Amino acid sequence: MDTRNLRFMDLRQELKITQKDLGNEVGLSQSMIAHIESGTKEPKGIYKLRLAKRMGVSVEWLFYEQLHDDFELTTTQGGQVFASTNRRELPAYA
Repeated sequence: MDTRNLRFMDLRQELKITQKDLGNEVGLSQSMIAHIESGTKEPKGIYKLRLAKRMGVSVEWLFYEQLHDDFELTTTQGGQVFASTNRRELPAYA
């Protein structure tokens, strides 16, 4: 499995969102979310935007960065941020 798909799945689970609920929120089926996680299909651009927005990260971080950094969900006054092990923080996009 591709590491960016592991990142997607890990983040979805960390946020405690089911595949079905995530799909419903962004206009995809549960099976398409499962395909994204397994690496058999890639969503179209508009769905990448919707997924990243819903999950509070950038499209680049969720779909294009090649390294699977460990991340920790932290909450700040301004919202959620994901701090990777290399001390880089990605703001949540509203």
